[in-house]
Amino acid sequence: MKALLFSETPENFNRLSSMLKKLGLDIHGISFSEVKADYIYLANERLDYPSIVKAFEELGNKLNPDLYVFSSTKLGKEVASRFSQRTGLPCLTECLSVEIDGSSIIATRYSLGGKTLMKIKTDLPAVIAVVADAFEIEDFDFKMEKVDFEIKEADGINVISREEKRREKVGLRNADVVVCFGRGVRRKEDIELIEKLAEKLNAEIGCTRPISHDYRWLPEERMIGLSGEKISPKLLISIGVSGQIQHAVGIMNSKTVIAINNDENAPMKEYSDYYVIADLYSLIPELIKLL
Repeated sequence: MKALLFSETPENFNRLSSMLKKLGLDIHGISFSEVKADYIYLANERLDYPSIVKAFEELGNKLNPDLYVFSSTKLGKEVASRFSQRTGLPCLTECLSVEIDGSSIIATRYSLGGKTLMKIKTDLPAVIAVVADAFEIEDFDFKMEKVDFEIKEADGINVISREEKRREKVGLRNADVVVCFGRGVRRKEDIELIEKLAEKLNAEIGCTRPISHDYRWLPEERMIGLSGEKISPKLLISIGVSGQIQHAVGIMNSKTVIAINNDENAPMKEYSDYYVIADLYSLIPELIKLL
């Protein structure tokens, strides 16, 4: 069995390549740089969706793979769905694990806003977009045969210019300690209080969606939740966070969760190891003094 794999970043590519190799598949991969695969199609960097779909159609017709695999990024999910529509193949996105069962694939993904896990089975060939962070890069023997490959501009597409989106470099995913705050923080100026606590703990700062997308107090790279970062720190301190399921999905792998909230019945209580009912404006300054 063989898979055709694409990811725009080498790290995600190698994570997915390791996962597929463990399943026993031969891996053909389109990549913009050196990666781990059996057959590597080194391509010119072109990031518009129609062109990548066209490249997958071209190689797919040549290779007839059993599985078309993308990283479950914004780009990967968009291309996966477009390619699925063009080919009529079943498409599964946000996959957390993948199994091969004869001529079928079984994928596990979040359901009901992340509250449950659901297993879906479909026949091969199929298209999947996989959460690369769910897998580790492992050391396998790959054939590493390289072929130059051109991703051609799709008909009707004329890219005039491209500008990189300015992003803040954030280490939330690898942080041992994270301080996350929500709408319980009343003013943007009060973030200074959160920053002082984070500095004492050598922690990264995260936030809920309203803070980054509604108020725009922090960049979107610091949002934790279903459509943001999924974190797994040793310690998470949650401050003024209600704990809606869309946020809770992003913190479920945290080892220890301490929540501070003045609402004794907030949903965040369900996801916390320690739940402190207190006014953050009284508690946090005292906590900073103790540290």
